[in-house]
Amino acid sequence: MSLKLNLEGKIGIVTGGAQGLGRALALGLAKAGADVVIADSDGQKVKEVWADIKDIGRRTLAIQVDVKKSSMVQKMVDKTIAEFGKIDILCNTTEVGERKSILELTEEEWRTGIDTYLASYHLCASTVAKYMVREKYGKIINVISMFGAPGAFAGLSIYGTSMAGGIMLTKVQATEWAQYNINVNAIAPGWLYTPASSSFFADKDFESKVKSRVPLKRIGQPGEIAPLVVFLASDASNFMTGAIVYVDGGMTALSSGALIL
Repeated sequence: MSLKLNLEGKIGIVTGGAQGLGRALALGLAKAGADVVIADSDGQKVKEVWADIKDIGRRTLAIQVDVKKSSMVQKMVDKTIAEFGKIDILCNTTEVGERKSILELTEEEWRTGIDTYLASYHLCASTVAKYMVREKYGKIINVISMFGAPGAFAGLSIYGTSMAGGIMLTKVQATEWAQYNINVNAIAPGWLYTPASSSFFADKDFESKVKSRVPLKRIGQPGEIAPLVVFLASDASNFMTGAIVYVDGGMTALSSGALIL
């Protein structure tokens, strides 16, 4: 029996795809046979990932976009359809935010953070879903974080709140869009080595503390998330929607206190 994991002929968009986790997921989709649109605010790094996907032998499109702005998100969707004729997959990604005390946050930082880590997921998914509803097909994958689970991490109030919201957003999107044959699931990674997390792991004592709290006793790599994205983007996951899959070395399998560092 075929597992239907081949993405040949599928068109996917990866937001936040220019570096770190997003880059790994974009390359993972391309290696599985998909043609991939890389969307990110960093225009130079988007071009670098574009070149990497071309080297894999897949068609690709690099789009510089601020996912907080509806006009730019709409242009991203329009350009994708103009270039490839359809959208089968949307993978929303983001990276861990800056660590800052609640009492130090400004109102502007709070609003910008929520727009970046949560509102953009709604904006991108709802814009793409309008097309998917017409086609009666789609795979939406919200890459959130284990920090949306029970437990807390001091200094990540915006990010943690957004990721918790991402869990509910995924479930609501899944239930509302199931009638249109659109599958919506979320992946919640734990600690990964990425450019965004490098400031955390520059503190070697902190790095050791994190490893001690992870049952597998190590920190993950972005490439370890890619196979799950391929599965959720493929027809092998057709009976799966509204799921939140934790890929965190077992950290959320422990009591919620294990997240508090």
